[in-house]
Amino acid sequence: MDRKKSFCGLWPFRASLRASGRGGHIFKIASLSVETKPKKGFTLIEVALALAILAVTLSGLLLTYVSMFVLTDMQRDHALASNALLARLEEIRAMGFDDISTAAGSFNLTDYGFPANQSSRGRVDVVTSFSGYPTTLTKVRLVACYATRLNRTVGEDRNFNGVLDSGEDVNNNSRIDSAAEVVSLIAK
Repeated sequence: MDRKKSFCGLWPFRASLRASGRGGHIFKIASLSVETKPKKGFTLIEVALALAILAVTLSGLLLTYVSMFVLTDMQRDHALASNALLARLEEIRAMGFDDISTAAGSFNLTDYGFPANQSSRGRVDVVTSFSGYPTTLTKVRLVACYATRLNRTVGEDRNFNGVLDSGEDVNNNSRIDSAAEVVSLIAK
């Protein structure tokens, strides 16, 4: 006599049982099928791909972070050099109009607030007569050349002596140029 019983409610798997023998109660397992739920989680390839994407993204963020600090230092030095030029310009404006031409030449940026531990030099150029303007105006041009804390030189005066030496005039205009420059017209 064959009878099949299911133990679905009792065990986490399903078994088909067959009774064998004459009136006996001995059951043998005829077939066993295990029901499994779909596995949840990620494969090793998916995890490796996610980690690679994360590494590329984080290295890009780190590079941006480092570049931000470099640019902040350069901007700090540029602001200090510009402030030193403006302080020197105020001294020149306080002079008498006829004495302004005596201010021409080089000067130390450290005398006007630029850090003493960095190489720097400023230059004042005074033009008393130039075309298109009356003689009651004087053109004053101040330029700052300096080394940043990261040892980058800003300006054409590479040796910081306040004079344009051979090989320093990059654009061949016979004057010191720099990113930190102030030009002003002073009236009589």
